[in-house]
Amino acid sequence: MSISARNIRNDILITENGFTLVELLIVVVIVSILTGALIPSFSTFIKNQNLKQAQQILLSDLRSVQNKASSTGVNYWGINIPSASASSYTYFASEFNTSCTPGGIYTNQGNSQPLVSPITINNSQGCLFFSIENGDANFVGLPACPAGQLTGMTCINICDSATSCKYVGMNANGLIIASN
Repeated sequence: MSISARNIRNDILITENGFTLVELLIVVVIVSILTGALIPSFSTFIKNQNLKQAQQILLSDLRSVQNKASSTGVNYWGINIPSASASSYTYFASEFNTSCTPGGIYTNQGNSQPLVSPITINNSQGCLFFSIENGDANFVGLPACPAGQLTGMTCINICDSATSCKYVGMNANGLIIASN
């Protein structure tokens, strides 16, 4: 009887652990389907974040130039956007606020970092001047904001396609804000 009890005990203790090949294949298929579904939304997320980052960099640069205008001895500080589809802009100091082209006392103070391709500043060629007196803004060539975006303000449009744009708006009192 002790021999048969020992054999029963050994049979009970012997168990097989692991997964079958079918179970593993099912898991691999499920993970593949989930990954395939998430990749397009992740790409859209990355595009949106790059656009928001470019908007925040421009907003920060505008505020920095506005602060320089209020704290230095030059009459105007500004940003020059050289073309309707620019990937960077120039900072400058000037004695006049009427022209984007160098003339009179106009000193180039440097260039912005290039925007990440395919992001560009669209349809916003011109200059923005900030005054030493009070930080007020003067615009040369910059467009008004599109309907439904920052009403009553002048805009710089940052786009990564014809339909995906963010806006940085300014008014004559020097208020600078970003659209959502």
